[in-house]
Amino acid sequence: MTKNSKQGTCKVFLTDRAVSDLLMIEKYSNEKWDKGVAAKYIAKFEKAFKLLELNPGLLLPNSTLSDDLLFFRVEKHLMACIKISSAIAVLTIAHANRDLPTVLHELAPSLKNEVLVLLGRIRD
Repeated sequence: MTKNSKQGTCKVFLTDRAVSDLLMIEKYSNEKWDKGVAAKYIAKFEKAFKLLELNPGLLLPNSTLSDDLLFFRVEKHLMACIKISSAIAVLTIAHANRDLPTVLHELAPSLKNEVLVLLGRIRD
């Protein structure tokens, strides 16, 4: 892959919530199918993180939810993200059939703290 000079590059950071979401996705995939399927699915997220680092403009806004939130789809999951300087923070990863506004509302208090922690890591 080559860097997109128009959009620049970003570093992708995951909140603890996003890491937990990935672990739950992996566990579910292991139980529903098998370890091979789970590994391939998780690899798609890893590719998505690298793709977003090179092409942050691929994140899509959804003004009905928030002007600050950006989204990226990986198969049947949506990553809810925010841009901070030249970084992307993945807040949570939810199955596309879930009510995303409700998911975000339920996570709001803890996500705010996680974003503050990420801000410290990004600035260091």
